[in-house]
Amino acid sequence: MASQRQALAGRLIFEVHPQAIRHFEEAIPFARFARQKKRQIKTGVPALDKALRSLDIQGIRRLFDRRRTSPTLDRCFLIDFDPDISLVKASRLLKAHKAIAHCEPDYVRKLLDSPIGLDQTSMSQVLNQIRWPEAFATDANIDFPAVAIVDSGIADPRHPLLPTAYSEQWDTVDVNGQSPPGDFQWWSPDLVNPDDRAVDEIGHGTHLAGIVAGHHTGSFGGVAPLARVIPIRAMAKVRSLSSGQTEGFGTASNIATAIQLARQRGASVINLSFGFERNSTMEQKAIDLATANGMVVVAAIGNGGGETPALRPAVYKNVIAVGAVDSRFNRWPDSQTGKHLFIMAPGVDISSTGLGPSMVAASGTSMACAVVSGVVALMKAKNPNLNTSAIAKILAQTAMRPAGTAWNKTTGWGVVDAQAAVNLA
Repeated sequence: MASQRQALAGRLIFEVHPQAIRHFEEAIPFARFARQKKRQIKTGVPALDKALRSLDIQGIRRLFDRRRTSPTLDRCFLIDFDPDISLVKASRLLKAHKAIAHCEPDYVRKLLDSPIGLDQTSMSQVLNQIRWPEAFATDANIDFPAVAIVDSGIADPRHPLLPTAYSEQWDTVDVNGQSPPGDFQWWSPDLVNPDDRAVDEIGHGTHLAGIVAGHHTGSFGGVAPLARVIPIRAMAKVRSLSSGQTEGFGTASNIATAIQLARQRGASVINLSFGFERNSTMEQKAIDLATANGMVVVAAIGNGGGETPALRPAVYKNVIAVGAVDSRFNRWPDSQTGKHLFIMAPGVDISSTGLGPSMVAASGTSMACAVVSGVVALMKAKNPNLNTSAIAKILAQTAMRPAGTAWNKTTGWGVVDAQAAVNLA
């Protein structure tokens, strides 16, 4: 069981056993964000209700809107309780009941650090490096797919170089007052009541949106400039009490909800540039359902350097894990390695859209992940029927690597080749 340092205090996610779901369906509202009031909490299972009251339950709700999800995910619920009660104790109470098929903490995920670059690599350099198929990528007669960027949101007001890249945005952050782990405190005014405004307080999501689909002008432009971007805010700003440093934190429940929302809104590609070490069954279930419906999930491998502990979601099955190289095709020293690494892309000192009208240079596997998401969008535009397995096979077959070499744990299959990948799609 996770400690308070790895999960949101006072919150658990649980899955109801199929034989017991009928009772829950009669007691818990269908709507995704409908909550029962504290004094009226009932699950339809009296023995379980008694145990929940001992936790001083503050709210219980469905993790997903039952009317818009799968038979498996509609059995997932989330409870908020007294944060002074340990996660271990609360989990044991729930697991003691036959009605509960699975229970886990709401694990924290954090945006991967993206150090500000002193130098700048323009997007035109990035596009040249990956052999960008300009004629195809800018053909207005082609139906380009939607790319969901599950991250910190999108700049408000709209960045001038993202004039047409996104027509809708969503927010799934909902922590209901529960404290973040460690010495952090929430540093955002928007922590509950998810809606259709994904205002970026950090800049990370806005930077990635420019890499994926920024409007072309001068030396700047996205990999898939005609793709539709769906920004989904699943990460909120936190501040360290000791250092004053701010970061982006989210939870597995917010992310699983965002992945489901991306599927419902018609995205073909999902970009996930964050991570943490703990597995989340609910997060994996959401990814599995997305990929089963033809979506491709691309995730950053992590910025810990070398074979440091592997991060989720990059290590999950059905996910394309991306590492970073510099403008000379050398592996970025902080790009993690290991058996889950699939492919590399430029990710060092990448200049892209920031908050306000500015451009910002940043480094990390987050940036490389966005490059690959853009390439996958081009491949899906060429052949919408390609699933994750087919996309991965083509990326591996066409990646740029020294002659006579194959996959290795340091650079995966090599650096993505956009032109070759689109040609083979």
